[in-house]
Amino acid sequence: AASRAGATMELALTRHDLLQVSTLSRGCMRLLPRPAKAGELQKIAVGDDTGSLQVFGLVTSAKRSGMEVERVFQTPSASKAAISRLELSGEAGSERIYYAAGTLVRGCNRKGKEVLKFATDVTEPIRSMCVEGETIHAAGEFVYNEFVACKESGFLMANDRINDMTLVAAAPQPAAVLACQDRCLRVVRGSKVLFQLQVDGPATAVARCSRAPSGAGASGDIDQQVLYGTENGLVGLAVYDGAGLKG
Repeated sequence: AASRAGATMELALTRHDLLQVSTLSRGCMRLLPRPAKAGELQKIAVGDDTGSLQVFGLVTSAKRSGMEVERVFQTPSASKAAISRLELSGEAGSERIYYAAGTLVRGCNRKGKEVLKFATDVTEPIRSMCVEGETIHAAGEFVYNEFVACKESGFLMANDRINDMTLVAAAPQPAAVLACQDRCLRVVRGSKVLFQLQVDGPATAVARCSRAPSGAGASGDIDQQVLYGTENGLVGLAVYDGAGLKG
């Protein structure tokens, strides 16, 4: 039941083991968009520390109460490096799965066919990544790189450690939001910091959660809500409106 203002919500949860996989790094599991047709598998992609990507589907069991797992595909361990980030890109139903291991980025379709193998030659192993169309945004511990059609189009050395990254829609192209250890969220395009917002702790996680209800903001962009978390346990909400990132 929903709680009243100022009260906490308590949930009674039951654990249900679906599948055992190798150890994973943060940001290496993604839920694919829900199928449009009834009876299709709800798919989950997982990239593990052996360098293998696997996709499995969940289907309602008629014999048992609950869900059963059906493996869709699994790639061999193509790299000695662990998969450090996994992201989805594209329209629902035809999205592609991209994953980074060391400095190598690979991509495949929903059936497991490889569509991209890109050696980025960045100076640090990739820890955060976002993909939008032909543009790959990749960040190591301190360095952010932008690639368009597998050619470098931006480079930035951050003031402090980059802990996470997401994208916001902006004109003329999406911009990256970096969650940094120095208590800042930074909006970056190419090699330039467009805006930054000071937060109440080292920013360790960031995600674009939805569009804000206020509609079109400055510069014709749509207001977007950006959710962030900090090392000291705080959760905050910022809004990007094309003219800045506001807490």
